Amino acid sequence: MSQTMELVMDVGIGLLFVVTGIALLVSIIFAVKPYDQITFATAETLRSALNEACFYGKPIELQNVALPETGMTFLHQAMLSIIQKGDPSYLIYYEQFPVGEAISWETYLNGKMNDRIFTQMSGQSFTTEQAAAFRSTITAPGGAAVDVIINNVKLATGLNMLTLEPPKDKKSPVTGEWKNDEYYLLNYQPDALGKTSAKYMSCGDGNLCVKTKSGIYAYPLKECKGVIDYIQLINNNLKSLADSKHSDFYLNSPCKADVTVNVEDCHCKLATYSVYEYDDKSKTFTSTVDKHNSCIDGIGNAPGIPEKSFKCAVVKINKRDGCYTTSPLLTAPLKLSGYTGPHPVDVYSTWLSENTVLLTTKDIVSIANEFKTKLLNIVANVWYWPWSS
Repeated sequence: MSQTMELVMDVGIGLLFVVTGIALLVSIIFAVKPYDQITFATAETLRSALNEACFYGKPIELQNVALPETGMTFLHQAMLSIIQKGDPSYLIYYEQFPVGEAISWETYLNGKMNDRIFTQMSGQSFTTEQAAAFRSTITAPGGAAVDVIINNVKLATGLNMLTLEPPKDKKSPVTGEWKNDEYYLLNYQPDALGKTSAKYMSCGDGNLCVKTKSGIYAYPLKECKGVIDYIQLINNNLKSLADSKHSDFYLNSPCKADVTVNVEDCHCKLATYSVYEYDDKSKTFTSTVDKHNSCIDGIGNAPGIPEKSFKCAVVKINKRDGCYTTSPLLTAPLKLSGYTGPHPVDVYSTWLSENTVLLTTKDIVSIANEFKTKLLNIVANVWYWPWSS
């Protein structure tokens, strides 16, 4: 064999090894899902800190809490991502996602779904037929078209959680199924309402919930059982009253933050309701001993009920980039200061009656007008969710 042929064969074999190595590396990266691993590490760190704070009763400092998001460089990329997925790639929250706080990205779904009313059932138990009858009695002011969502239920296997009904045929959508006690696999949802609704249902009493693109993971807070039944999110890095943040705890991607976790006294207008679990044998939802607590101070037109003081866990944000919807509570001092900036949770949520909240979304053109400075440099700036920065 000539030297030229040997050289060609050596080069060919070398290229084959290089291509094979690259393909193997890419397959490993996709199999490992590094963004998922970062998120799970963050969830485990938060769970450990909360358990330690509940057990020892002392503050725990955490640095570089992170939830990654795939790179986006302009408005329509972020919009298309939400239209496709319904939510950011990663969410962390306690028991169920707080109604109203997702306006930063759900605004991209304006025109793709109706306004929504979130409400709760009561009593010892109810059937899917009773749930449907109850939903039919709920109407929006002015008779506008709305979707009514009963959200005081735990995620169930083989049900459409929007209608709380089992599938009528193979084409009927179901939300997902529990693969074990700590992982709920989400099914593909064809419409915007289905894509973004699962987070509003309970992932289990006393659990930290982690929503990814494929499912919802439940992280039990065992040391907090009997110690706290609520986690509050507070911005601890106030540059002005407009930076204030008090809400039910959650974090959305993209997020980088330094936080302090502690058990303290919380003060808010507290709404409490029972949580129901579906029994496949009896085809009924039965009330559990679990109660879900939610502070409603940030909801528009929230009732003038007195504040309650109670023991809770608090996650204080000391430094952050992204992480949550910026929406200060319209307190008397903030109003007196002449604040005219955005407060989207208050604007796009309306308290209708006991534990019943109307959510609307906003035209993206109107949002663009609020963010002209960013839009002038839209190619140079990373753009995610309008009120989360």
